[in-house]
Amino acid sequence: MKSIKPEVYNFEVGSKRFLFDISKSMFFEIDSLAKEVLNLAPHYEENQLVNILADRHKRKDVLAVLREWREFKKWGFFQPKNDNEVLAEYKVPLFQLFLSASHGCNLSCRYCYSENKADWDYKQRMMSEDIARKSVDFVISEFAEKVNSLHIWLVGEGEPLMNFGLFKSLKKYCKRKEEKYKKKIYFLIGTNGTLFNEEILQYLNTEDQNQRISISIDGDRMVHNRMRIFKDGRGSYEVIRPWIERITSSGEFTSELRNTWASVVITGMTKNITEILKHLRELNFRRVQMKPVRAPRDKFFAITEENIKNIKKIYTDFTQFLIETALDDNLEYIKMILNRYDFLGRFIIRVLTGSKMTYRCRAGKNMVSVAANGDIYPCDSFVGNTEFRLGNVKTGWHKNKRKLFFDLHVAKKKICNTCWARYLCGGGCYYSAYLCNGRLDKPDPVNCQLVKHLIKLSLLFTTSVSEKNPGAFKKIYRLARFKDRGTFL
Repeated sequence: MKSIKPEVYNFEVGSKRFLFDISKSMFFEIDSLAKEVLNLAPHYEENQLVNILADRHKRKDVLAVLREWREFKKWGFFQPKNDNEVLAEYKVPLFQLFLSASHGCNLSCRYCYSENKADWDYKQRMMSEDIARKSVDFVISEFAEKVNSLHIWLVGEGEPLMNFGLFKSLKKYCKRKEEKYKKKIYFLIGTNGTLFNEEILQYLNTEDQNQRISISIDGDRMVHNRMRIFKDGRGSYEVIRPWIERITSSGEFTSELRNTWASVVITGMTKNITEILKHLRELNFRRVQMKPVRAPRDKFFAITEENIKNIKKIYTDFTQFLIETALDDNLEYIKMILNRYDFLGRFIIRVLTGSKMTYRCRAGKNMVSVAANGDIYPCDSFVGNTEFRLGNVKTGWHKNKRKLFFDLHVAKKKICNTCWARYLCGGGCYYSAYLCNGRLDKPDPVNCQLVKHLIKLSLLFTTSVSEKNPGAFKKIYRLARFKDRGTFL
């Protein structure tokens, strides 16, 4: 009896063939015979299939593949698509709160997304202590019983070090809240690195493991200064490099401060990701997140149909570099990007752990961004776009608008619902979708191309290392499991 067509996707990466069980989010490496059998099995009886393949394969080999196929099906693999899938309740054990400590900035980075928001009122450029505290109180009152920890990130629009006093006072306030509610509160500051001084460094020089720093740096002097400039057009690399070298390499600071992150934006003009990572390693960064720029298609630095082929190529070259170094037992580079925030690293983790992403991110659900005036937005990219204002910390939610983000489950999105990569991707960045299509539920097709390419590269990386250097693979796998379970950076 012919079987119902299973929801699987088979493809090749380099010289390797793979079968992906979409609903289980698991990959299997297969040979040419298995590929033929699996393509024909849903359409023919077993005897017919054996006869069709008789001129190319031995009967016993074909039957062996069919037996293995049946066993996997008994275990729940390779099932047909379930169009009546029951969507599980959204549960995440943490809440992520972005605070716009400052809407002002001393730089004028060419790709800054605040430049795309003409309707945003910048009259209140600095967040007050009152709004910051009300933001924390609002989140705790809404989510304290549902989450184990609160993550407060001073990142996004503006430069948070322009309002550093807010960070210091907020940490004291949150310490009292931790003790009262028995919840962990973590902090991250994302800075452009140009406003460091002795007072700020000494304050940040703490053994507090619940605090992290991230510095924006896009590569070497030439690459960085192409986009990250002062308002008078000067590049910022020469200003930040001495601070970076002192922070990451000096014995005067704690390991927590030395482990400062590097945050990199990949644009359509990026030529070599490998050289970027090598340069960051020379600066003694140990943790890096590299992400594609989010920009309208008409920007000269955007990733578009015209340059996506090159972006995919440089990621392919980068993956080959990661494979080669791992095979030589040099795991420094893969460790730098093996985290949930790096655009390639997150997919390597998902491929290794079999993670299943039903949403692209927590935006609007267990993650919000609060502007200086207390307005609530789904994430820092949307701040100032009043179409997506979800409420205010002083008055509460706009319930209907927040529901919109719960409705972005990948199985509910028409385009994503039939995509083989949907549970590894989660449906694509909502802000990128909005920039491209003017709507949240229709993903950016260029981003889709890149995501699928990176998933395949992740699989190539993991299988190549596991085959040729099992010892290195075990270390990478253990780290991926830890990063997948971890609650902080």
